[in-house]
This record gives sequence, structure tokens and C-alpha cells, in this order.
Amino acid sequence: MENEQFNPLSLLDKNQPFDADKLKLLDNIVEALLDTKDKNRRDFAQNLLNQFKMLDNSWRSVSVILDHSENVNTKFYGLQILEECINNKWNILPEEEREGMKNFIACYTITMSTEGTTIGIDRHLLNKLDETLIQIVKKEWPDSWSSFIPDIVNSAKLNQNVCENNMKLLNMLSEEVFEFGNETLVQKKKEKLRNEYASQFQKVYDLCLYILEANICNKRSTNSSLIKQTLICLSNFFKWIPLSYIFEKYKFNNNDVQIIDLLFDHFWDDISYKIECVKCIQEIVMLKMDEKNLLYYENVFINLWTKLVNKIKYLPNVNEMKNIPPEFKIFWEQYYLQISICLTNFLKNYRETIIEKNNNTNDINAVFKFLHMLSNSNMDEVFLIIVDYYNVFTEQLIRELIGRLEEENSIKNKCINSNNNIQTNLTNGMNNNSGFNIGLESGGLNNRKVYSFATMHSLGIGNNNVGNENSIININEYSSILDKIDLTQSDIKKICPRIKLYEFILNDIRRTIIEKMAKPQEIYISYDNETGEVVRDFEPDTTEISLYNTMKTTLVYLTYLGSEKTIELIVELLNKESEKSLKNTNK
Repeated sequence: MENEQFNPLSLLDKNQPFDADKLKLLDNIVEALLDTKDKNRRDFAQNLLNQFKMLDNSWRSVSVILDHSENVNTKFYGLQILEECINNKWNILPEEEREGMKNFIACYTITMSTEGTTIGIDRHLLNKLDETLIQIVKKEWPDSWSSFIPDIVNSAKLNQNVCENNMKLLNMLSEEVFEFGNETLVQKKKEKLRNEYASQFQKVYDLCLYILEANICNKRSTNSSLIKQTLICLSNFFKWIPLSYIFEKYKFNNNDVQIIDLLFDHFWDDISYKIECVKCIQEIVMLKMDEKNLLYYENVFINLWTKLVNKIKYLPNVNEMKNIPPEFKIFWEQYYLQISICLTNFLKNYRETIIEKNNNTNDINAVFKFLHMLSNSNMDEVFLIIVDYYNVFTEQLIRELIGRLEEENSIKNKCINSNNNIQTNLTNGMNNNSGFNIGLESGGLNNRKVYSFATMHSLGIGNNNVGNENSIININEYSSILDKIDLTQSDIKKICPRIKLYEFILNDIRRTIIEKMAKPQEIYISYDNETGEVVRDFEPDTTEISLYNTMKTTLVYLTYLGSEKTIELIVELLNKESEKSLKNTNK
């Protein structure tokens, strides 16, 4: 550094203005920081830059750096200085200084986005500018910058590049306020920003529809990246906006627009927007709806389900993935992942209330067949998603079966009314290693083993808890109930007709679970280098073990739902294995 034209330490001289000479010196120091050969040079530059950043007025140099430096790394450094000032000094700065900084960054961001960012490094710089602007917005909006959202919406119509970046800004603000707000904002500020965004959201929604409608009218004139960014924004907005925007017709340009229909009819089939469109639908089906809203929007959900099923019927067979060129394979794997998340969440949240109520068994079978096809592909992430749903699905059926048993024997109310007495007898019975005996005489359950349904109630297993994901019950507690109730397959179908509805689907799930069962922890072994003996591996693949536990639990549920079918399938698969060579059998 001693050979530089200027003394590096002059950068820290507060008495010298930050002029062209100092800027050139700063460029040289930043370049020294990136020197991969000379560690001493790097360390000296790093120390000098840290000291300059901590100077009281270093932030005043940022405008000069951004306007006149030709080194993009120096510009990044300038934005870091500004970010430090915003986070630590903003509230003590004079109002005119804050206003000047705010206007400069806003104008610079618009200028840079207007020019377009085809070069990767320019995109990174624009991203950093956006982050800096959002930090200012969180400080100033809405009290000192109430027009921020109208300003963003209005400037978006300058050109498509500005529009795309402005959509990104609106999305970033949404994430900061609604997703990361719990970590970065105090409660009062967080609520204030959320309420303000919600109150001005109509302007944002109009902009989204303006962009989408422009693409529908003239696809060639609209940048695909702008449409993608708009769909990304919508998928995040759907998490918190009022339900009326999503499920009701919205008046836009004298037309009634239903956003769900718009997405399915104009963007789902376009390969450029497939993933982003699926994510939008995914966020909708993941919404938690109370009973009142679910009833109110029931027809919209039925329409959504129908459209979704019709769309997946025309998707390419996943088994043809091997014929897809490598450059498209990643895309389709990601697409199928998002589809699996979308479908399984719809089934988790609305299978009983919407899907079965629609009473279209063909659609239900089509979706489960599609999931079965995906689960037997070689896409690991997709498999994990589907297996997780299979576990939830079979547990819901087990809960319902137990609830139906309780209901059929009309014991629930009796147990509640005499809870204390029953619990005492139950405790005594358990101490004697036997259940509290109540005969199961009705509903075709003669000559069955007996068990206390009061135990179900005390465990929270009953009709009121069917499908309740918040109720955590160990698999052993299900087993302790069902093992003491000897039910044939015919009994189960009579007691719980829904199990009969899903009989063929459950067979497909059994086959998938058995054929693709993950490795249990017990078989993880290694060789001891010192003794040469085979020993247990105490550092197994935790992901594999977690998957095994999920699949094992699911298989237990499936066995209770149809032990005869499970045994038949296992025998069938064992017979196939026995026909293979000894080498394959011992794999």
C-alpha cells in the first residue's frame, strides 16, 4: 500500500472533502481488499475500510460513490455504509438529511432499473439498492412517507423494467412486514405497518391485474420476467390479504375478475409461468379457513378443485422424465415438487369438507393415482412430501375409525358424565394389565375383545378430534386401543364407510410404502478399523431415519385399516423375491 499515489490514511482525514481524489483512493483500497495473493494487503485494506465506515459523516460520501465510481465493488461498499447509517443513526439525523438520502436512493433505484440489468453484477447491485430502500421505508413509512405505495404504483408505469423492480420492492416490503416482522420489528411498529399495507393494498392489487391483463391482451409486448415477478408477488400476498380479493369477483376496468380463474385459464398452461402459477394456487389451498368462511366460499373451492384436477390430468407422465433433455429436467422436477405440495395441502385441509362433499370419486381417484405415480418416481423431495401426506391421511382414517367405534357404542356421553369413576377403575384395570371392560354388543361387533372408550376420550381420540393436527398422539396409544378390538375387514368397512371409499387407494399406498421402505437405524453398520469387527454405526443418516419412522408409522396405520390386504401384499412381494437369485434376495 505504501506505493499508492495517495496516502491510504488520508481516507480517514475528516478535514479533506470526499472528492475525486479520495474516490480514486477508495477504489484502490477496495481492490486491495479483493487481492487474493497478499494477505497483509487485504488485512490492511479491511481495517481501513472498517474505520472509514465508522466515521460520523462517512454516509455523506455515498452519493459521490454511487454517481461517480466505476467500480461496482466500491458501490456495494458505499451501500454498506448507508445501511450502517440507516440502522444505527437514522433517528438522530436532521430531517432534511433523511429526506435527501431517501430521495436520492429512490431516484437512483428508478434510474438503474430503467436502464435494465442484463449483467449479473448489475442485478446484484440493484438488489442491494432495493434492500437499502426498503430499510429506509421501514423507518419512514407511513408517517414521513405516506405516499410510498402510490409512488411505487405510479412510477411502475414508466416502463417494464421499472415495473418489474417496483413489484419486487412491493414483495420485499410484504415479506419484511408480514413474514420477517416478528424478528425485525417491535409489535407496535409491526401492526402499524401491516395495517397500512392492508389499507393501501387495493392500489397494489390493481397494478398486479393491470400487468396480468396486459399480458393476456398482448403476450409479445410483455416481458416474461415481469409476469413471473407479478405471480411471485401474488403468491406472497395471498398469505395475508383479505379473502375477498382471492375468492370473490373483483371489479377491474369495468370487468369482473376472479383471480383463481384468471390464473388457471391464462397462466397455468404457459411453461414460462407454470411454477409461479402453481405456487399461487398452493398458497390459496394452504390458507386456514374457519367454518363460516369455508361455507361461504364453498363453491369457489369446488371450482378450484375441479380446475386443478382437470389440469393435472393433462400433465406429462412422470415416467417420461428420462426422455427429457437435461436442461429441462430440473424445471420439471421443481414443477412436480410444487404440484405435490399443492395437492397434498388441498387434501390435508379440505378432503372431508370440500372434496368428498363434492362427491366426485373419479376426481379423488385421479388425484391419488397421480400422487401414486409421483411417489414411485426417482424424485426424492417429491417422495418425502407425498409420504408425509400418506401418514397424515392414514392417521385421519384411524382417528375416524376409533371415533366411529366410540359413537356406535354410545359410550362417549356416559364416559364423560362418570369420568372420575371410570378413570379410577381404568387405573386399577391398567395396574392389573387389563382394560376396563365394556362389552361391545351392538352394530355387528359381537364377540369382540373389549376396551375402555373412556381411554379414547382421555387421550383426545374421538369424533371431535378427527383430522386435528394439533392433537399429538403417539402411535402406541392408537395401537393400545385397536389391538384390544378384534375387527375384520368387513367390520371396518361397515363402521367407517370412508375406508371402503379409499380401499383401492389404500392398496396403492401400501405397495408404495412396503416397496420403498427406508432403512431402519438398526441396519446401519460400519467396520471398526482397529478390530476389524462389524459394529453399529451411531451416526446414521438422520433424514433416512426420520423417513423410516414416518413410513413405519404409516404402515402400522395401513395394517389396522386392512390387515388382510397388508398380509396379502407382503406375501406377494416375498414370493416375487423368492423367485429371484440368491444375490438379489440378500440385497
